[in-house]
Amino acid sequence: MSARIVQILEVLVGLWLLVLLFRSLITVTLLERHRRDPIRDFTARSTWFLFRNFLGRGRSPGQFDRRLLWFWPVSLFVLMGAWYLHGILAFAFLYRAAGASSTWLDALLTSGSALSTLGYKTPPGTIGQVISIAEGGMGLFVIVYILSFVPGYLGIIQARTDRVDAVYVRTGHPATGVALLEWYLRSGRPEALGEHWYDWEAWFRTLGAAQSLSPGLTIAPSYWPGESWVNASAVVLDTAALAIAALGAPPRGHALICLETGERALAAVASSMRVQVGTAPGCLVSRAQFDVALDRLAAAGAKVSPDRDRAWADFVPLRRRYEPSLVALAAEVLAEIDAWPVA
Repeated sequence: MSARIVQILEVLVGLWLLVLLFRSLITVTLLERHRRDPIRDFTARSTWFLFRNFLGRGRSPGQFDRRLLWFWPVSLFVLMGAWYLHGILAFAFLYRAAGASSTWLDALLTSGSALSTLGYKTPPGTIGQVISIAEGGMGLFVIVYILSFVPGYLGIIQARTDRVDAVYVRTGHPATGVALLEWYLRSGRPEALGEHWYDWEAWFRTLGAAQSLSPGLTIAPSYWPGESWVNASAVVLDTAALAIAALGAPPRGHALICLETGERALAAVASSMRVQVGTAPGCLVSRAQFDVALDRLAAAGAKVSPDRDRAWADFVPLRRRYEPSLVALAAEVLAEIDAWPVA
């Protein structure tokens, strides 16, 4: 292979790597819908593998939860490191193609010097120096660009934690849809349940967009031990399914929209994490648990449907719409979905 062909190939590979780098940066930080990104996906999965199989081994649930608080910042720094190394490699190809470096080690050191803006190894020749200036400018841009998004991600985690905690302070442990409906019925303002659907519909939209763009946020636990966004999602969706199937509750249409939005959000998050979501062979809530739930809601003052067979028949397909995603995500992030009451 002639030197000219090798030079052209090195230019093409370097430019291709730069395209992949900027595609990853834009995908992770700017795009409003989920797209797969190989760099982000690889770093997130690798970091999660280490946390799950090494840092979590032999630990109690409480200890592992505390360690998981480190997952998101660690995965973010690993991703930033992967972007940095990707940039060094991309420009190393360009230095080699321009003849600014005699060996691959020299090209990598020159690229690292420029990208880190240290400037201790300036390449000879005009073309090499122009490439070095461009790389140094890109290094500064990428650092500022990435760090400008960190406060936004922290805000997403805080908002999710607040929402999840709002469920648990109303239901206690275990947190279930039945317990949340009871709280609304006994709060003195049962009509507030109608506002519940609007608030949680908006939250599910944010959840689906933000967490499918950054899987690390999905695994990051709540600040409060024993609280899980997966179980909080199950609680809200169960309240919607119960209201639609069995209660003469505030507008059923709003509850159905909330359920559909939550279903889509969970599916998007599962897809972003490449979690295999199976089909539900049945409903994990038994008929006995369903009847106990309706008894408790009736005792709290709810207008429960007199035809419980029909209510059960309506409830099961609603629950099976989101149950597979909940089960798959709970297994992936090592969370638990609280069981419904049995008595």
